[in-house]
Amino acid sequence: MTRGAAQAVDAAVSISVDRCVPVDHEALHRLLAIELGTSTAHEPGPKVPTRVWVGCSPLGIELRLEDGVTSKMMARTLPASSFRDTSSTRLLALAVAEFVVASWIELGVQPEPSVPPVPIAPAPSPEVRQAVEQAIDERAEPSDGLSVTGALALAVWTENGSMWLGGGARVTREASPTLAWSASFDFTGTIRDLEFGRVHGFSGSAAFSALFYMRFAPLTLFTGPGARVGVVRLAGEPDDDAVNGREFAAPFGGPLWLARVDLALSRSVRLGLELEAGFATLPAKGTDDRGENVFGLEGPWLSPALSLGASF
Repeated sequence: MTRGAAQAVDAAVSISVDRCVPVDHEALHRLLAIELGTSTAHEPGPKVPTRVWVGCSPLGIELRLEDGVTSKMMARTLPASSFRDTSSTRLLALAVAEFVVASWIELGVQPEPSVPPVPIAPAPSPEVRQAVEQAIDERAEPSDGLSVTGALALAVWTENGSMWLGGGARVTREASPTLAWSASFDFTGTIRDLEFGRVHGFSGSAAFSALFYMRFAPLTLFTGPGARVGVVRLAGEPDDDAVNGREFAAPFGGPLWLARVDLALSRSVRLGLELEAGFATLPAKGTDDRGENVFGLEGPWLSPALSLGASF
């Protein structure tokens, strides 16, 4: 059996590996800690609730588990032919992590069984149990990579310094391990003081983006190009009551670049923070009687947003 330093008191998983298993034992523990998101110990000990033994058998590489978190015993055999090159250590770490999480996942299905099971290992401390639940949440992926969130949005049009406040919705779908698409729908409004009165504005728009993404559980980073199109209604309110204000509606839009980070608060709840930067190639402008621009949506815009919603 491999031997290591004394195990940490807060270790959630211990693993013992026979020398017959052709892997880098030290690297295995580092990889397993990363995959599970919990601390590990080199040998089974009295205070470690989840214990894994890895050995050799005539059928291949055998995994045995005693789980004090769910009071479960499990066994699995892997083909020996899978452990013959430099990728063996990484492969075994993934296999052990999946094996352990397959036992832990019962916490989310039946956290308090009606008939308590017979304990087979030390019961976990509240801190270890919390670490186990967090590890399950971080590893749990949405079944089809779809998330729907509601958002609070702010848009700043730098050409006239106007600030538009509102909200909307975000729909994101992962199309591959590195690519995703996102659609957003926003409604924003503003009141802007001008020289001879003020302008009331209300806009509705939709954006579509093609995104690259990377996952660093519990964070997912998205970035990529897109475009936004919409309609704005502008209404003038002169200071002089004898003057009638004008109002009109016009389309606007342009290309954009989106950057967003999503934080997994639980298995299905996501908190997102994003920044959208764009340029209006289709501006909407309001003019006075002389045909001079008074106010409009034109030039660059910046739009930060905070979203909260669910993944499916």
